[in-house]
Amino acid sequence: MPGPFHKGEIAVQERYGGRTMAEAVGRTIRDHMPASAREFVQQLPFVVLGGADDRGEVWATHLVGEPGFVRPVGERTFIIDGGILPGDPLEETLRRVGSPIGMIGIEPRTRRRVRLNGQIEAVETDVITVLTAEVFANCPKYIQAREFPTSSSRVPGEVRRNENLDDCQRGWIESADTFFIATVNGDRGADCSHRGGMPGFVRVHDDKRLSFPDYVGNSMFQALGNIESDPRAGLVFTDYASGTLVHVTGDARVDESGERRAEFDGAERVVELKVKGVIERAAVLPLADTFVDYSRFNPGAPRDLSARQSDTGAWIRSIGGCSPEPDA
Repeated sequence: MPGPFHKGEIAVQERYGGRTMAEAVGRTIRDHMPASAREFVQQLPFVVLGGADDRGEVWATHLVGEPGFVRPVGERTFIIDGGILPGDPLEETLRRVGSPIGMIGIEPRTRRRVRLNGQIEAVETDVITVLTAEVFANCPKYIQAREFPTSSSRVPGEVRRNENLDDCQRGWIESADTFFIATVNGDRGADCSHRGGMPGFVRVHDDKRLSFPDYVGNSMFQALGNIESDPRAGLVFTDYASGTLVHVTGDARVDESGERRAEFDGAERVVELKVKGVIERAAVLPLADTFVDYSRFNPGAPRDLSARQSDTGAWIRSIGGCSPEPDA
């Protein structure tokens, strides 16, 4: 049976001195959903998925529904009942049996998150069945606390597609404190992960190039390991005030130079994306959020944030995953 990491992940772990920790954490990656993971995902109003479209472009996207629209039907199988919003860049992928997908279920209020990567096993009308290959939790670092107390009656607007970022999209991206990144690997499928920081932690250099810091994490390097072997990546940014989603796809590379790291507070390295496509979906997200506070782990975060914002260590260990501190 192959180990939990592919060649690209192992190469990055060794390069950055995280191999020992990765081996320890990798033993907690499972191919099935423990009870705590099954209970968690079925109470979420949204999840974020990653995968490649029919042209091979990689995207990250939100699926939204009433809690229970994602629900397990066994230890290794879950269904997604609806949730695809107008203009979704992965709609065709999600309706094709055999498509590899990466999914992250996240609850910003408690800063809990779980990754469920696998493959679409069956599609029947709006019901998608997914067979899991990797299930594990991540620590709550860099997650901004948000409440989603109500659904929104927004009417979705225009879907705009372009090859470049315009000035308005640049403003949204540069003010973001959160985004999600999708990456792929030919042997292991797709992955989708969360990135967070203080507003301004993502920088747009021009209409075809943006970059962001890679902070200290769990040393598994799934996203960077995928990029090592396949540069394709997709990012999704949310403007919570309007419900607009901005999806960006392109080729990513990692810059380890001290000069680039110095541009970002707390950066271990910098990821740069060469933009190949942009999709803007106006007012499509039917969720209204209430911002609570920034993660105390964000470089540059206000000093008066609670020293203990969430107690998730035991929950993470019940699923399998890494918490660098007992209750980090």
